[in-house]
Amino acid sequence: MRRVRKTKRRPKAGSAWTAHDVAILTELYPRCNNRDLAMRLGRSEWAVVGKARGLGLTKDCRRNCRRRAGRGRTWSSQEVSLLRTLYPTTPNEDIAERIDRTRNAVHMKARQLGLRKMEFWSEQEDQYLRDAYHACRCDELARRLGRTLPAVKARAITLKLDSKVPNWTEEEIRFLRESYGTTDVGMIAGELGRTRAAVAKKAREMGLVCFRHWSGRDVRKLRELYPRCTIGELAEEFGRSCDSIRGKAAQLKLSKRSSSSQPTETVPPRDAARSAGACYDRPLASCCI
Repeated sequence: MRRVRKTKRRPKAGSAWTAHDVAILTELYPRCNNRDLAMRLGRSEWAVVGKARGLGLTKDCRRNCRRRAGRGRTWSSQEVSLLRTLYPTTPNEDIAERIDRTRNAVHMKARQLGLRKMEFWSEQEDQYLRDAYHACRCDELARRLGRTLPAVKARAITLKLDSKVPNWTEEEIRFLRESYGTTDVGMIAGELGRTRAAVAKKAREMGLVCFRHWSGRDVRKLRELYPRCTIGELAEEFGRSCDSIRGKAAQLKLSKRSSSSQPTETVPPRDAARSAGACYDRPLASCCI
C-alpha cells in the first residue's frame, strides 16, 4: 500500500530529469518550498534537493531566515503519539502534512525515537510461514520472523492459510447443544478437547447463552454472600452458571479472603440481608460456611 501511494504522489521517481523539469527547478527553487516543488515535479524532496545542489542553486536568504526562525519547535506529546501510530505504515510526506512539519523533521524525530517502517513480506518469509504455520504457535512464529503477533496473523489470513483450530463437527455441535446449560463449561471443553473460551464462543454463536443483566440488588447480594458461600451454592441461589458467578466476582474484585478478618459468627443469610436493608422475593438457600 505504501509503495502504491508513493508512486501516485511521485510518478517521475527514478526517471531522468528533462530540460523542462530543470528549467522549472531553476526558476522556482530559490523562492519555493521543497515540498511544493516535489509535488509539482512528481519527485521526492530528496531528489529536488540533490538536483538543486548539483545545479548550484541556493535558497533566498530572506526565506532561509524565516525558516531558521521557525526551527526548534518542540514536539508535543500528541504529535509524538501520532507519529508513533502513523510512522510504520504511512509515508513521511503524509505524516508531515498531518503534523504540519517538514519531511526531514519527521524523519529525524522517528530516528530519535527508534521507529521503523513496516517491512514488506519477502517470498522466503511467506514460504517459511506456510511451512511452519501449523507446527508452531503464532507468537513463536512472530519471534522467529522478527514481527509482531498481529502481523503474523494478518499475513496468514492474506495467504489464505487454514485456521489452526479445526472446524466444529456435527457431533460436537450436537453434544454442545445437549450439554450446555446442564454441564460445566470446563467439563464440556475437556470432553471436546477444546478450550473454555472456544466452547463459550461457539455457544454464543449458536444462541445457547441467555444474557441476564445483573441488577443492583443482585450485585449487593453477591457482595454480601460471596465470602461465605461456595461458587456452586451461589450459582444455585442466583439461578446462574458457575462461570457467570466467577466472572462477575472477578469484575467486582471480590475475594473470599475478606471473611478471614471477620469474627467467626454464624449469622443466617436472611438476617444479614435484613440488617443491610435488602429485601428478596425468594427464600435464600442455606449457604453459610
